[in-house]
Amino acid sequence: MESRKITFKIFADCNMQIKSMSVRYFIFLAIIIRQYAKGKHSQTFNNPGYFKIGGMLSDGDSEAFFNETIDNLNFASQYVNKGVTYGHVVIAMDSNPIRTALNVCKFLIAQKVYAIIVSHPPVGELSPAAVSYTSGFYHIPVIGISSRDSAFSDKVENVIEFEPGLSNFKSELLLLKSAQSRVYLMYASAEDAEIIFKNAAELNMTGAGYVWLVTEQALNSNNVPEGVLGLKLINVTNEKSHIKDSLYVLVSALREMNQTESITEAPQDCDNSGLIWETGKKLFEYVRQQTLENGATGRVAFDDNGDRIYAEYDVVNSRLSNKFVSVGQYYYSSESSKMKLIVNDSIIIWPGKIKNKPEGFLIPTHLKVLTVEEKPFVYVRKATGMKCEVEEVLCPNYKSNKGKWIKTN
Repeated sequence: MESRKITFKIFADCNMQIKSMSVRYFIFLAIIIRQYAKGKHSQTFNNPGYFKIGGMLSDGDSEAFFNETIDNLNFASQYVNKGVTYGHVVIAMDSNPIRTALNVCKFLIAQKVYAIIVSHPPVGELSPAAVSYTSGFYHIPVIGISSRDSAFSDKVENVIEFEPGLSNFKSELLLLKSAQSRVYLMYASAEDAEIIFKNAAELNMTGAGYVWLVTEQALNSNNVPEGVLGLKLINVTNEKSHIKDSLYVLVSALREMNQTESITEAPQDCDNSGLIWETGKKLFEYVRQQTLENGATGRVAFDDNGDRIYAEYDVVNSRLSNKFVSVGQYYYSSESSKMKLIVNDSIIIWPGKIKNKPEGFLIPTHLKVLTVEEKPFVYVRKATGMKCEVEEVLCPNYKSNKGKWIKTN
């Protein structure tokens, strides 16, 4: 399982689908622009001395922290070039994606922002995507503070998709139950997970012998069965920490870019659809190459696809009354400079209150034996009656020359 990691995800095309889930906070970078090969220059550029950063955040506390962090960054010489000042403009996130897109144009792009930081609304899954699409059309980078679940491995026996929002999932669960595997990876919202867990219990699929591995959203349902395993992002509820890391990544990228590239003013009018802002394309690559060794949410770095590669998780085990116990961690080791997974198997309670790890598959109790005629080992003759010789066994079913199976008795 790979799963809800903190991701700085870079989308290289406006037609890419942006998935936004309701599981609290994490950082992903959604810069909807085509990749641009960055060149280094040695000459001096007549770049702007004032850069405004936009914010669309979930509450007043986050807005105040956003403004305060930018004000403090202006005094941090290790992040801000001499003669450069950063400003801020921030508005509240709207749960309606259409109003969100209009607000981006009216209140942020109109202020000539060089980048936008957007959080996740309490309700409304599409609003962050609306910000990304609108800003990406004008090549304005977007750093989104929200959360999404990572995909599971494709090494599975069977994949069953379901329609979200159904009132009953028993037909889908029966398909799972018919498989030999008893290890289930569930990707579902908290609302759907609640119904799935209820139906699974009615079908006796949450007891001994079963293993449920679920995403963080599913852990937020009200009836998580005892013994379920899931991942919880460390610092998941600390939006301010993610705002801080987002701003430091962005300012670091602008500082480096200011020394090596010609920077033009940001777009100011959403009505000018013919404008291609080359600076935004270049800023994409600079942001992707940044690394924060000691960020507020841990080490922040990215792979070639723009995914954050050092997201840290708690491995949790559900107990009665929707309580969770940490049984392990997936974390970045500074000693080995790579991610490590530590799980304490001895404290895990598996479904059915079992302490020993289940096999994870169903051992069949009904066998079908097939006998193939293979001389000189197996001879077959047509039975003339129901009596067999000592060394013979009556075949209860046989296949005729016409390909039909016929029962002997």
